[in-house]
Amino acid sequence: MVTTNPLASILDKNCLTGSNFTDWVRNLRIVLNSEKIGYVLDQKMPDSFPEGGTQDERVTYDKWCDDDLKVRSYMLALMNNELQKKYETMEDARYEISKALYRMRMAEGSSVNDHALKMIWHIEELARFNLIMDNELAVDLIL
Repeated sequence: MVTTNPLASILDKNCLTGSNFTDWVRNLRIVLNSEKIGYVLDQKMPDSFPEGGTQDERVTYDKWCDDDLKVRSYMLALMNNELQKKYETMEDARYEISKALYRMRMAEGSSVNDHALKMIWHIEELARFNLIMDNELAVDLIL
């Protein structure tokens, strides 16, 4: 991968194969945070530019869209060919559901059962879009 970020070389060595999701996402976050675009994984994308919005709001929205594209590109480029084929035509809904699943964190004091049910719901939603996670990857996400 050709990049100006020297940290990106760690991703070249840690291509997502499916079974190494936890390590891959940790390395991905390191690189995205170094480029100050890691927030895309943790925040919901604005639905659209608000009607009557200010120039500052337009700049913020456009930057979010650009950063989102960079993150998607990084994620695809750093998957094995089989996963790239599966995800390259991912619709926005599948992408948003995947992103919501990957950023889920259990709040302190909350119910493990409720958290697991939410994760299962996201996985089942992805299945409706014909995106089936193998058992190993699904277990990695839940753990």
